[in-house]
Amino acid sequence: STACWQLKKPLGKSAVPRVSQEAILHRQVALFLRLAIREPWWWTTFPAGGGGKARGAQLKRSGLMPGLPDILIFGPCKVVGLELKTAVGRQSVQQKEVAKRMEPRGEA
Repeated sequence: STACWQLKKPLGKSAVPRVSQEAILHRQVALFLRLAIREPWWWTTFPAGGGGKARGAQLKRSGLMPGLPDILIFGPCKVVGLELKTAVGRQSVQQKEVAKRMEPRGEA
């Protein structure tokens, strides 16, 4: 039997899965955070992108708010959001709105 990750056809150039530059950056930042973040701080990420329209619709029905940062870092009374972009990447309108909502407001 063929494992779920195996292709039934031989790999050609077009069949090789591509990893986006942003995905590579995301993995590099995750590796850095695993080494750099110490308690009481902690961080998480979740795969909110990719997968096409069906996955996007499923995430929306599940309550995912569009524009959330790629990585959230939590500390004592603080949350830091990291939105990762390559040199050619740009923030969406939703990402800009969430960034503005996450700005410190001077409330104690």
